[in-house]
Amino acid sequence: ARVIDAKSPFTSGHSERVALFTDMIAEEMGYDLAKRRWIKRAALLHDIGKLLIPNEILTKPGELTQQEREVIRSHPEVGYQLLKSYPGIPPLILDICRLHHEALDGSGYPLGLKQGALDMPVRLSTVCDVFEALTSVRPYKRPWTSTEALHWMFARPHLFDRKMVIRLGSVLVDGPLN
Repeated sequence: ARVIDAKSPFTSGHSERVALFTDMIAEEMGYDLAKRRWIKRAALLHDIGKLLIPNEILTKPGELTQQEREVIRSHPEVGYQLLKSYPGIPPLILDICRLHHEALDGSGYPLGLKQGALDMPVRLSTVCDVFEALTSVRPYKRPWTSTEALHWMFARPHLFDRKMVIRLGSVLVDGPLN
């Protein structure tokens, strides 16, 4: 995760924070320790495809061109293909890597899957990934407060699993952001 996050100064610690949030929610959901470990590993690796994205695109402070957006949007599939090349990588890790930018209404990427095709660990990872990105400093935006991010996500049930957004909010009240 440190190698992935070190690719850009603006994503330093991103994967580790996403892993922390996913683990907190997975514990609250009652997943056993073994399943939680796999979910946490998947969260640490979810952005591995960004290692293959040029830095000048990842760290660009201004608006991206359509071609640059397409390159960025390739990172879930690129990461999935990279991890898939290693024997023994569990399907859970492959799914979270590939599907963490999917949306419940099918408007996400890379596959445009809908709610029924996205299992709970994927939905959990998506919520935690987006929340962490919204609340972090990026070259193109100010960081949102936790409340702003949670309200924005909750108001978009076509994109995010509302139960996961509520769970994230509840664990954060007693967790690292209180």
